[in-house]
Amino acid sequence: MGSGFNEIAIVALIAFVIFFLPKLKRRRQEIQFIQPPRKNLIVSGRLRLAIFVSIIWAAGAALFFQPWNDNLSLFLYIGIGPVFLGWGLMWVVSGYRKYKR
Repeated sequence: MGSGFNEIAIVALIAFVIFFLPKLKRRRQEIQFIQPPRKNLIVSGRLRLAIFVSIIWAAGAALFFQPWNDNLSLFLYIGIGPVFLGWGLMWVVSGYRKYKR
């Protein structure tokens, strides 16, 4: 009984090697990760202006409200809040424009 099982196992192994191994090898070769070309980060004049105005607004609000002297809530609402709101809206609008194309 042992020799019959060995013969069947050897035939099954040979069939596996002949039929399935080339397909598995071909699939591995087809799956290659192609890296997209790197785009250089181009910062437009509008974006530079928005970054500059955001920093100036937050710094001016910090100097005016002085959050370290118990005016933290006013500073968060009037100083940092509009900056986060503006950048958040810009992020959402750019997302809609990106998927609209």
